[in-house]
Amino acid sequence: MRKTILILLGGVMASIISIPQVAAFFARSEQRDSSSSNLREQDEIHQTLKLAPGTRVEVASIRGSVEIEAANIEEAEIHIVRSAKSRAELEQYKVGVEHNAKSLIIRGEQRRGTSGSGFGPEVSHHVRLRLPRSVDLSIQSIGGSVKIGDVGGQLAVSSVSGSLWVGAVDGQVQVSGISGAVTLGQVNQQVEIKSVSGGVKIEQAVGALTVSGVSGSLSAGISRLERGVQINSVSGQVELRFRDELNAQLSTDNITGEVSLDVPNVSVQSRSGASAIRATIGKGGPTISINGVSNGLRLAQGT
Repeated sequence: MRKTILILLGGVMASIISIPQVAAFFARSEQRDSSSSNLREQDEIHQTLKLAPGTRVEVASIRGSVEIEAANIEEAEIHIVRSAKSRAELEQYKVGVEHNAKSLIIRGEQRRGTSGSGFGPEVSHHVRLRLPRSVDLSIQSIGGSVKIGDVGGQLAVSSVSGSLWVGAVDGQVQVSGISGAVTLGQVNQQVEIKSVSGGVKIEQAVGALTVSGVSGSLSAGISRLERGVQINSVSGQVELRFRDELNAQLSTDNITGEVSLDVPNVSVQSRSGASAIRATIGKGGPTISINGVSNGLRLAQGT
């Protein structure tokens, strides 16, 4: 039996979401992109390095956007452009490349305080990488958008002052502190997402899904629900689509808006309040726990 449960807007409202801000200078860097044409002085780094399967690649403290393409190759192709208003300013905030048998680290210099305004010279980075698919990726403290192709290993992304787009990922995914929308392809292991100032869209998650602190909508496809779903504090609609037959225990609290359980074999066991639902779906199984949603909830069958 499919069920639709209406919850009055006057009911218990979802909690207000607080999204941690990315470092202030990254935000300023993003705002200054419109004046990037004034950054006439440039230098470039071009390197090609051989990487072993399973190498950990870290990209950190970049004052601009990051683009990463994955391919069936054995070498990393690195292209970094730094821009500034003058040659003297260009000497500041360089980007270092470190490589050994187990890791590749691409890291920009941290901001140093100066006398006067304290903001220092205006230097912009643009990092483009072409990497083997079989690497583990760590991306952190990025002052612009991040776009990543398919990843064969694990992926961790944190503190991005812009949107995040990722293709398919074979390993587990951890995402936090994103000042923009997040889009993920199919992820074949656990997905954990928290503190996103924008909407979240996941093509397909396998195994377990944990999401918290999203100031936008959440849309996710889920297959092979093995370890459950936990969602907390979403300031928008939540829609979960289940590819396979769904067998789970559902627990919801603090939902404002319409709740639609558009999946077969739903047995509602208890409703302590308009926004609190306890139900068995199918034969029961892993827990789907959803708390603090401010614009409705929909569970549906299909991709």
